[in-house]
Amino acid sequence: MESLGDPFKDDPLPGYKHYNIHAGGHSVGKVILRKTEDKFNLLHLEISPEWRGRGLGFKWMGKVIDELWAKGIEPVFELAHNQNVIKWAKEKGGVFSGHKRVEGPEGKMESTVESIRFPLPGKGKSKK
Repeated sequence: MESLGDPFKDDPLPGYKHYNIHAGGHSVGKVILRKTEDKFNLLHLEISPEWRGRGLGFKWMGKVIDELWAKGIEPVFELAHNQNVIKWAKEKGGVFSGHKRVEGPEGKMESTVESIRFPLPGKGKSKK
């Protein structure tokens, strides 16, 4: 996963911006996020259909978390409802807020999460 492009659109939510995600010289998806010097909130990540199934979203999220941890920032991902993302976040040490079990398609129970915080490795208290 190479980079985020320049923001191409302000979101109606204050401070959030849309970015394209680039890999191998191609635009492979988009994100909506808010970042400041000491905070990072991911609202939406979407990989284009033709690029799905290659782990690009997880690689991008892992890279972002590692970069933010190196800066002493605990990233927060908001409104997770993708079951693979929730499982991945749990394995990565994510701390869930607003975790609920809801009925999904075809009556199947699924998880939703209001936010996932990734605490700094080796730190007992979170940075606010």
